[in-house]
Amino acid sequence: MLSAIKHRAPKCKFYFAGCYSKDTKILTKNGIKKYSEVKTGDKIYTVNVKTNQIELKSIKKVIVKKYKGKMVNIKGKRIDLLVTPDHNMLLKRGGKLFYEKAQNIKEMVYDRSSDIGFPTPAWKGTFKEHIDFADFVDISRLPYNTNKNLIKRMKSSDYLYLLGIYIGDGYTGKHKYSRTMPALDFIKIRNDKGQFVHSQAEHETLIYPSNYIFFAIPEKDKAREKVINILKKYKIEFRAKKATIEFSSATLQKMFKQSGDNKYEKHIPEWVLDLSPKLLHSLYDGLIDSDGNRRKDGRDCYTTTSKRLMEGFAELCAKLQFTPKVFYRKASKVYFRKEKRFFNSRKHYSISINHGFEKKIYKTHIKEKEYNGIVWCLEMEGNHNFIIERKGDFYFCGNSSEMFGQVREVPQVETTPFHPRSPYGISKVAGFELTRNYREAYGIFACNGILFNHESPMRGYEFVTRKITLGAARIKAGLAKELKLGNLDAKRDWGFAGDFVEAMYLMLQEKKPDDYVVSTGETHTVKKFVELAFGHAGLDWKKYVKQDKELFRPAEVNLLIGDSSKAKRVLGWKPKVKFEELVKMMVDEDLKRLKVN
Repeated sequence: MLSAIKHRAPKCKFYFAGCYSKDTKILTKNGIKKYSEVKTGDKIYTVNVKTNQIELKSIKKVIVKKYKGKMVNIKGKRIDLLVTPDHNMLLKRGGKLFYEKAQNIKEMVYDRSSDIGFPTPAWKGTFKEHIDFADFVDISRLPYNTNKNLIKRMKSSDYLYLLGIYIGDGYTGKHKYSRTMPALDFIKIRNDKGQFVHSQAEHETLIYPSNYIFFAIPEKDKAREKVINILKKYKIEFRAKKATIEFSSATLQKMFKQSGDNKYEKHIPEWVLDLSPKLLHSLYDGLIDSDGNRRKDGRDCYTTTSKRLMEGFAELCAKLQFTPKVFYRKASKVYFRKEKRFFNSRKHYSISINHGFEKKIYKTHIKEKEYNGIVWCLEMEGNHNFIIERKGDFYFCGNSSEMFGQVREVPQVETTPFHPRSPYGISKVAGFELTRNYREAYGIFACNGILFNHESPMRGYEFVTRKITLGAARIKAGLAKELKLGNLDAKRDWGFAGDFVEAMYLMLQEKKPDDYVVSTGETHTVKKFVELAFGHAGLDWKKYVKQDKELFRPAEVNLLIGDSSKAKRVLGWKPKVKFEELVKMMVDEDLKRLKVN
């Protein structure tokens, strides 16, 4: 039937609704956004399921649909997610990441306990032992009277702690200055004797930035001693008053100014959030010591009136593997008994932070809910997930684009459930099950080798590896001008066929038949294969390779990587030919066939 539809009605559309509810948002490089506020090319935080590392990837497509029907509502402590039943959830079990349909999760968890939850991936970032201020602000042209406390470099951890304090409790002063005219104009006005004369012009008042920095840290504040010790360490002269610590520094004023002018505009500079977790901990400590507090139960709290700071703080927590929960507080009137009057409070954000907390999913968390409205999802570059926000909770969760390969765990082992993405793959699964059935039913010595991509110079021309090596050879020989390929970002676990044949032989020498994954355990993109092949042929691949969307698979599997540890442990097998050697071997053979030196 599907083949008939393909030929008779190729443009026929099948509805696929693996999406999020309308009120779910996305944590982007530029803050929290609605689905309607993002576009192709925007950078989103995702997780590499192979390395469990946070990565920044681009949006390839924004998918928006109308949907009426049941949704899966996963609601519990620090969880409130609403997705369509067939949405691919990125989950964690026993240290491994895997994907599962939302509608299937309830059957996977126990009644009163759970070993399934949401991942908390790690962030690598950039480590700098010291921060040189000249790398971030222009300190080459400073006024003549700014030599006091003219510090140009600090240890990163020290500066980031001070920055955290400044964002929460710091501000810079402004000077008022009265004059009748600019100084350069004034010195031109002289009498016959060359003396300066009084100007008759009206006075004007100017307000200009000062290099003076204030930390609103009272004497009993927990952060006061830490700040004083850092200032002394760099021999910065300061005044410690009852309610403040004050000092002047042109360079530090410029650096601190990057985080905003007032409490409603304060934010964490973008370059700071790109730093490593080891350094970000110092920033976090400064923020908590200023506008936060540490509770006895191990949780922290942070409060801000700045939306941009709230978004940056949530990103900071994600990169430190903390679990934030944002409470959106409306403006209200607050009565102060001491002063016997009401104050108008502004809208603000209260953030509760858990350390080492895993968002586990329990059976009682999962309910069905009727829904009628917009649902949406994103197709991402490379990784098939992104970080979302709903009702103050944040998660790394899967996406459901049309090209997503349904791999439930990475890497794939003998027990990984099959989910073939092509008729070819379906036939392989049928062969696998037949072999196992005959082994179990009739006692036949039959082994299944779950062989990942195995290549050699004898590979057929219809396979992408041989298509690439032959294409490079033909271009080198002057027999072709270009090579058309499909998805260059697809990843495969490629090995040498000769090594794999050895594994087959070893399986048959065992006393007991069994099933084995045979793979290299390394994954490479099609693009990498192209680069190596054309480079070995002495060609710049970018001049000759054209991407043709007609060659994209209708159901691509974007990441295949095998775990052959069982074959190594039981059979004593391991691959010998490296990926680079394999590519060169295939290119050399095709050049030889075409008689190209």
